[in-house]
Amino acid sequence: MKLPAPVVEWCQARGWGAIAEAVPIGGGCIHRSYRLRTAKGGLFLKVNHDVPPDLFAREAEGLTALVVDGGPRLPRPLLWGATFLLLEDLSPAAEVDGYWERLGRELARLHAQVGARFGFDHD
Repeated sequence: MKLPAPVVEWCQARGWGAIAEAVPIGGGCIHRSYRLRTAKGGLFLKVNHDVPPDLFAREAEGLTALVVDGGPRLPRPLLWGATFLLLEDLSPAAEVDGYWERLGRELARLHAQVGARFGFDHD
């Protein structure tokens, strides 16, 4: 797979170094997804050349809007363009005691947030 040039350049400029490997990740039915391995760690990349040009920007905006104090951990958008979205990699973690109860509390905090208005200022 040829990686998007802005992703390669961003990794170099931000100290992640060269991308040593792009491992395809299954499970998605819309985008191709990859776990990128670099000298600094992992990143998660979504790619699709057949989407509206602002789709990944809107997804990044939505992920950012969902971050609330005490809410669930979400992947932080790092870079996006018309055909890709680069996220921090939240590799699956081992289940710990109380995980589901904690997640339930975090989701409740997320759903309890009230904004100044409903939705975004654009479609």
